[in-house]
Amino acid sequence: MLPANHIDSSHFDARLQISNKYPPITGSTLKRSIHISLTMLASTRSTAARSAASLLVRRLFSPFRSCHWHFRPASRYISTTQQPRMAEVASSTATSEQPTREQEPRFKTFSIYRWNPDQPSEKPKMQEYKVDLNNCGPMILDALIKIKNEQDPTLTFRRSCREGICGSCAMNIEGGNTLACLSRINVDTAKETKIYPLPHTYVVKDIVPDLTQFYKQYKSIQPYLQRDSHPEGQENLQTIEERKKLDGLYECILCACCSTSCPSYWWNSDEYLGPAVLMQAYRWMADSRDQAGPQRKAMMQNSMSLYRCHTIMNCARTCPKGLNPGKAIQEIKKGDLELEGGKEESIFKGSGCWYDDEELNCPFSVCFVSIAVLYPVVSFCFAPTISLAFRSLDTSRYLSRPLPWNTNWPPIQLKMAASLRPTSRLLLTLNHIQGSQRSFSATRNAQQELKHIGVIGAGQMGLGIALVAARVAKIPVSLVDSNQASIDKSMKFMEKLLQKDVSRQKLSNSEADEIRSRIKTSTDMSSALSSADFVIEAVPEILALKQSIFSQLAEICPPHAILSTNTSSIGITKIAAAATGAESRVIGFHFMNPVPVSKAVEVIRGIQTSDETLQKTLELAKAMGKKPCTSVDSPGFLANRMLIPYINEAIICLEQGLGTKEDIDNIMTGGCAMPMGPLALADFIGLDTCLAIANVIHKDTGDTKYRPSILLAKMVDAGWHGVKSGKGFYEYENGRKKEKTNKRRFCKPNCKMPNNKT
Repeated sequence: MLPANHIDSSHFDARLQISNKYPPITGSTLKRSIHISLTMLASTRSTAARSAASLLVRRLFSPFRSCHWHFRPASRYISTTQQPRMAEVASSTATSEQPTREQEPRFKTFSIYRWNPDQPSEKPKMQEYKVDLNNCGPMILDALIKIKNEQDPTLTFRRSCREGICGSCAMNIEGGNTLACLSRINVDTAKETKIYPLPHTYVVKDIVPDLTQFYKQYKSIQPYLQRDSHPEGQENLQTIEERKKLDGLYECILCACCSTSCPSYWWNSDEYLGPAVLMQAYRWMADSRDQAGPQRKAMMQNSMSLYRCHTIMNCARTCPKGLNPGKAIQEIKKGDLELEGGKEESIFKGSGCWYDDEELNCPFSVCFVSIAVLYPVVSFCFAPTISLAFRSLDTSRYLSRPLPWNTNWPPIQLKMAASLRPTSRLLLTLNHIQGSQRSFSATRNAQQELKHIGVIGAGQMGLGIALVAARVAKIPVSLVDSNQASIDKSMKFMEKLLQKDVSRQKLSNSEADEIRSRIKTSTDMSSALSSADFVIEAVPEILALKQSIFSQLAEICPPHAILSTNTSSIGITKIAAAATGAESRVIGFHFMNPVPVSKAVEVIRGIQTSDETLQKTLELAKAMGKKPCTSVDSPGFLANRMLIPYINEAIICLEQGLGTKEDIDNIMTGGCAMPMGPLALADFIGLDTCLAIANVIHKDTGDTKYRPSILLAKMVDAGWHGVKSGKGFYEYENGRKKEKTNKRRFCKPNCKMPNNKT
């Protein structure tokens, strides 16, 4: 650190060599500029002029703020004839600065990561320092230098180009990778500023990261021009047009901020080159003067060096220079660089996806770009469809090459985004569009993790669950029931549903065949579920029956299998107690009837259920096109805790003669906007099911409002179970409600009517 009132020109000469293209800025040149500025400052009474001159001085000294130079006395820069003027200005300045000295200190807390390799017994810690912002520069680096100079000389960090190498002061500040010399201090003294070394790197000391591997990877790409021949007697310069193609990517200072913000680099830094190095590689591959393009690209033709990038764009958001490494990586993947001596790769224009012309000819990109240019609202409407179409490509065809489903389609990552208007880009960030992307991604994840689902119970609920798993999630299903007649009845009903959707053109014949092929039936639970990854039990609401099934599942299924129950009221913890050794893998998975139509599903966590079990169940629910709603393990959970009292009270109203069954249903549908009346809904659910749920909730809670109606119990005893038995509160035929017809008597002319006087 230089002493006050001293300027050493040799210090400037050593630090300000910026480029061979420009002459170096020497200390004498800087001194002349400062002399002119200080002369202007002293020779004018104008406040505006003095402010402008002061600003110029600060700008000249801004790269060297950390040296804390003082500009008074300034007589060494001013002639003797101007001394009185300078004294006058100095006195006025002192008067104006007097209130500043009386300001209260503004202490800002900095919490800095500390670790000393010379003291291996001490664990890393966060150490707090307080800095008065009134006596500190505006940047984080200013605070660090002030702490080191005045409070703790053992604090170790790398300085920036102000005193060292540009980009060397990279660190993690407030959760983001950036440069300390460019990061301004948050002046809110109530909030502390946390400073860490770059994440997922070895630490040399304190906040100094070990970038040995990073620079080794940079060296591996051979970052220099490679030519077989060189023009003699002239410089081999790059044209302005060719330089524009790089879009400023050559300005990378190798600070490693982007690479250390990339999750792919965190977990694969030994093989994946990372955003910064790949951007540098692109800089040479895109240079028309370089003749080693094919060789450079061949070095990256493996599953790790390049194709671990999933385009989540952390690199572009983090780069302190505002560069976009993701764009450079995309260009390398596309392979549309004009490599001298190389052959252009076939690419999927607009998305960065690789394809074979003979196997895939997708017009989505051209179509979307055209629409996007014409009208932003149209592009907004088509964006989800086209983006999902990109995601539907078969991932197995492209090996490790990243396709659009690896991210939520941020417009910046695709080349087509250049054709979008700003309005369209903004609309594409809306939650409902990104939600559709996440839902599709969940389906992909579920397909990769779950290879086989087992459904126990071939009743109405079991068939619906199996059908949705096979049709929407596209996962093979084993439908198990001890009664072959129930299986045959369910498969016949499934065939009817598929044929209906084919006739309405909701499904093609080939799609229907695929759904049929995914569903297998069996009466032997042991053989059918021995390889199941996820089991869904959908048998009647009888605790003993469910406990017996789960006791067998704990022995039959693989140790990783999730065991779920479709119970609508029985406690999950009670059922899990029977699954000895598998209690943590038991969870409630309550589907609503009818399963193919209902949009929500209850996910109930027992007291033993693990976090992993819950997460996998939520992913499967999303893959099946359902919106998961979590609930605690309590009698009736959420849905039936509210629904059963509603249905039961309607039955009590009918029992007490407050109205007819038609009036009760009509008042709720026509007056309360319910989609179905409570009595018709009870028939649809099954009166026996409603009674069983009501009994369980009433028994577990002891609350009289859940006590089932006497009429409901009598109807169940009579075998009137609703739609499935053909009779409940209404009569049904082939699953449809019988409509009453008003029969009128028609007589021939001149016929005699009863009691008609002739």
